[in-house]
Amino acid sequence: MGSVARLLLGVVNAEPGVPGTLLSSWSHYCPDSYGRGFITSLIQWFPELTPLRQGMERASNVTFAEARTTYENRLGMIQLICDCGICNPNKRQQNSGKFCYVVMVETILALGLRFSEMIIDPDLFVKRTGIENFYGYQVQKRRFPPGRSDIPGVLSDIRGYLFEELGPFAFIFRDSGTATDNTLLDCCLELFTGFRNDENGRTSGLGSGRSAAGICAYLQILNDLSDTPDITGKICVIPGVIEHLGRPYNKIVDDRRPVPRTTPSYDELSLYNQVQIGVTETATDLEIWFELSRNDNLPEAEGSSALKKIPLKTFKFGPLRFVQGLQKAQGWTNCTQYDCPVVVKDIIQERSEPFHTNVLGTDVCLFRGGTIPRCGAIALATIYSRVCLLKDKACLQCTLKTVVSGPIEASYFSVWGKANPSLLSTARLLVCGLHD
Repeated sequence: MGSVARLLLGVVNAEPGVPGTLLSSWSHYCPDSYGRGFITSLIQWFPELTPLRQGMERASNVTFAEARTTYENRLGMIQLICDCGICNPNKRQQNSGKFCYVVMVETILALGLRFSEMIIDPDLFVKRTGIENFYGYQVQKRRFPPGRSDIPGVLSDIRGYLFEELGPFAFIFRDSGTATDNTLLDCCLELFTGFRNDENGRTSGLGSGRSAAGICAYLQILNDLSDTPDITGKICVIPGVIEHLGRPYNKIVDDRRPVPRTTPSYDELSLYNQVQIGVTETATDLEIWFELSRNDNLPEAEGSSALKKIPLKTFKFGPLRFVQGLQKAQGWTNCTQYDCPVVVKDIIQERSEPFHTNVLGTDVCLFRGGTIPRCGAIALATIYSRVCLLKDKACLQCTLKTVVSGPIEASYFSVWGKANPSLLSTARLLVCGLHD
């Protein structure tokens, strides 16, 4: 388990050996979902593991490659002592009621990863049937090998690709991993209700909020627009229902209206200083969106005096789509904070408005600003499928090196989907804080 904590930390830090396809689809950036934070969260949910804490912490103090080797070796040892039909497929008489030791370990790790992303009401408790169903899904991953397409040597799903790249470590991830995948909401509801809601088939989870059997699960970003992992990577699970104007609903989805023909530029977005939430009712669900605007009665936003004279339109975007774009923009840069290469010498640190420059032959927009403008810039890049990186723990020079690297484009869109070819020449976006 300590080895898995180390592997999760390696993915978050984009260490060598982590496939670009995994970085393209990774969404576990909460501090509780990797490293020491994952160990602490796991023990909080499974206090029986408390005596193993020191051993887990020791196992997490190794390299990424060593952690992977240790994890695979330990699973192999557990498999040798397991007498189930999964670990022994050639066994004549298989006890279908026997729990598989290997799958139990993977279930605990997968549950720990899910729980690390939830903020749960203290009066709610997980249902036994929900846990058993979750175990059943892990069993299916083991029983059926990763799918392949009709093209020889090509895998049909991301789990199959990651299994070839990372081995059994890939079994603790969510199945899809695509940018349109939001099955975590359904997973939350099933754990706390004990049954799976298959309403609307595969698209039942595509929204920012779900409600069933008196349990409501929704993205925490609905409480407050932010670009920090502690908020954007969390789901709130509470007792209750989704209600608007006295009418109950089962689902909250992003605004379905098409993207307007004209949207603000990055320079114009730096002037926005107000956010509101818009809601409209449909026959089956609630549609919701964030609406950014400029309020001249609020303190001046950063930006050039010429732009401040331009009347600005409101800019709307859906919460779920924004969260997916933000998660995609994180975790691409591996930076040791020591002896980092200097990619651009003349970066003006004091400039707060967007700074357009050419870095090693690639157009880059360095976007600095407050929370609202930064969120707007990320949403705009997501809408138009542009390469967008968020500077987090890495230094500015290392992040610039990543954003202009040639292979990032193929990895960035490998799971997200094909980008519009006419937009690929558009300046890549690097979003920073005001003082980065």
